[in-house]
Amino acid sequence: MFQEFFSKLKSDCFDRYPKEIERQNRDTVGRLIVVVMFVSLLNFLADLLAGQLAIAYQPLVLITVFAVFDVFYHFRLRKSMVSARFTLYLMLTVALFASVIIGTFLAPTKGVFTFAVLLPVAAIFVLDRPHNIVLWISSICIIFAVCCYIAKPADVFMRDLSHLFIFGPLALGSGLFVIEVRIANVEQAMELRRKSDHDALTGVYNRGGGDERIGRLVGAGTRGLLVFIDVDDFKKINDTYGHDGGDKALRALSGAITASFRATDIVMRAGGDEFIVFAPGLVDFDDVRKCIDRLRERVGALEFPMMPGCRLTVSLGCVVNDGSYPDYARLRDHADSLMYEVKLGGKNSYRVDSASYEASSEPQLADSATLPTGLASSRDES
Repeated sequence: MFQEFFSKLKSDCFDRYPKEIERQNRDTVGRLIVVVMFVSLLNFLADLLAGQLAIAYQPLVLITVFAVFDVFYHFRLRKSMVSARFTLYLMLTVALFASVIIGTFLAPTKGVFTFAVLLPVAAIFVLDRPHNIVLWISSICIIFAVCCYIAKPADVFMRDLSHLFIFGPLALGSGLFVIEVRIANVEQAMELRRKSDHDALTGVYNRGGGDERIGRLVGAGTRGLLVFIDVDDFKKINDTYGHDGGDKALRALSGAITASFRATDIVMRAGGDEFIVFAPGLVDFDDVRKCIDRLRERVGALEFPMMPGCRLTVSLGCVVNDGSYPDYARLRDHADSLMYEVKLGGKNSYRVDSASYEASSEPQLADSATLPTGLASSRDES
């Protein structure tokens, strides 16, 4: 049981999903600020009603400190200017250090209470690598023990030290347990998100996942190459080799497409035997030609031992967007129309065009005659 527990704590989700980890910690910062300020306000009101004016200032200090953190959160952290994990550690360390000072130097003859409660609770808030949590909790406990030794009489120090051996491990255990649960939740959530964004057959993005990402990049003015790919005579493949054969062909094709582009490029299955690729930054026509030629060479080299005579060819419509084209739907339709022209012209070919758009006018499509010779259109004769 313990072996399984610790094996889960070794998860690499912190390397695989850093943005999700940061998002969850960022949300925790906002919630923690609200909770601490609310509890501190109740504590302050309770002190006033009980007539404990001598200690009523303590919750006011926390309210002030976390009000500063709230301003920091809204004007710095939410703009991704500071790490959420660092902010959480800072906030919790300030609260814990304040409880240490209150429980030692400000009350040297009394046993601790606030620190003993706050340490196990604070440990569950940070979503971080387990060894970092262990190091952080251990450091806080050592600081507390040193402050107790300096500030308190020997009998009170020994009593607090005995309590430390209880709530220290309790903080470690609760922190690691919550981290194990949150790691599992992150991995499950990301797996569900991956399945919702990716095509089950080919493993590339599906229409929803791909359109959302490409649309966001195009809308932000990202320059790049959009390629609309359609398999020639795919119905014949299904009719000859069955749908299982068609599925094998699509999986092989998606692998060839992915291998022909960079890992940062977006490859999606638009539906059926159609694929779309967006390659950010790929705008040089010589580089475009090399990329398309590499793709067609890989597709032509595909072999299917269990499907004798099966050869794939594709028709491609390619649009080089200079970044001034804000409408992804029109850009995609442009590439689709170029691909359709290739189909009408004999298939197994490609056509490259450029797209430039002015916000105050309709899209201006460059005439293919203005493009480099041999790049605007290419067709293999059978």
